[in-house]
Amino acid sequence: MTDSPENCGLEPELFAQICADNQKIPFYHYLGMKTTKLGEGFTNVVMESTNQLTNHIGTFHGGALLSLADAAMGMSIRTLGFRAVLLDMGGSFFLPIQRGDVVTAKAKIVHRGRRHFAGECELLNGNSELVVKVRGIYNAREQVMRSEDGLMWVQFTQATKE
Repeated sequence: MTDSPENCGLEPELFAQICADNQKIPFYHYLGMKTTKLGEGFTNVVMESTNQLTNHIGTFHGGALLSLADAAMGMSIRTLGFRAVLLDMGGSFFLPIQRGDVVTAKAKIVHRGRRHFAGECELLNGNSELVVKVRGIYNAREQVMRSEDGLMWVQFTQATKE
């Protein structure tokens, strides 16, 4: 992922932490994801349809598209100061993506509980047409806390329940 997305109002230290975290996720690099915007509760991420990410008929593989949506929604949760894992995801596919097209994921958090988050993500093709609409439910595993040394991620204990 790119290390220089647009900061749309996040605290600089949290923004820097999210950018650093993204650099440590090999799967993002493998898929060629690039973060373009980070704001409170939303994220934009782009990915190009390459030969390695196509299916047997030459269009962008649905699994790669869902991975893009998951990454964007998960990152949107991190902009709120939490790290979370996906519990459930569903999507509707409207148009195929051809090899070489760039897809933009526009994710936002639409519900926030104490430990559970609901996100939505629209995947748009190069003509800004809606290609896939995805919904995901996430469980927070860690929360960002401030210490004398800066920000740190603190894992929730088993005793903490929604």
